[in-house]
Amino acid sequence: MTEWLDWPSYRRLGALVRSPDGGAAEVGALAATDLADFIEALVRSAPECYPDAVEQVAREIVLRQPAVAPLVALANAVLLAIDGGPGIAAAEARGFQKRLAASVEILSTVGAALIPERGAVLTHGASSSVRAALVAARGKGIRVVCAASPIIDEARRMAADLSAAGIPVEVVADSQVPDTLYAIDLVIVGAHALGPESAINGAGTAALAKEASNVGVRVLVLASADKALPAPLFDRAASAATASPALEVVRLAAFDSVVTELGVLDPEGARRLAESHPVSPRLA
Repeated sequence: MTEWLDWPSYRRLGALVRSPDGGAAEVGALAATDLADFIEALVRSAPECYPDAVEQVAREIVLRQPAVAPLVALANAVLLAIDGGPGIAAAEARGFQKRLAASVEILSTVGAALIPERGAVLTHGASSSVRAALVAARGKGIRVVCAASPIIDEARRMAADLSAAGIPVEVVADSQVPDTLYAIDLVIVGAHALGPESAINGAGTAALAKEASNVGVRVLVLASADKALPAPLFDRAASAATASPALEVVRLAAFDSVVTELGVLDPEGARRLAESHPVSPRLA
């Protein structure tokens, strides 16, 4: 039976996975809610389809968006819980959504604390975690420079959000970044995924990190712990990122620190975090 293909929860989830719009954490939280709704609807209307339908949906999420770590982590978490029954699987999806929401709030506080008073911050992309940290730091009198990529320009959307929050902000082209960095105190970027050795970021991040290092400006990556993927899942994500002109794989050694809601990590700490997550045999 495939009657669930027409259910609103499945259709919402499918549309979200096909065309994710927004930061990875935002997309992951929405997907978690839709997946929990789908599992609960399955119990009410087609219990005989459990667990096969849930496994099919989870695998489709990973197949379509292997480089969006919160979606991959959500699918993996639900598949790890699937043998406990639909109640356990749905609770895991709802718990995942709550963890993401809490982690963004905590991460914004941790990130804001690392920004100096009246500091000048340069960012790249439209990470929701970075946006939240910058808004949390606005009382420090900061100013922000958004670097605009010629491949995928999220800088203007980020700049509009920060300006609406009352933060002085300007947009510069990637070609202007080397000169701009001399007036910058800190570079903060987000990440689509964290792996044991590398991160997946927007195209241009590696060059930005190198330029910043050349002039002695620290580069921080802000990412929730749910973006950390163990090697089997991260390798799949990295393959997808390599095929995308909008993404690139960057060695963790290129950054000074990886900032999560668990604290500020060096590359070794980030590696241990990624490797601490088990992988469902259904995704291995």
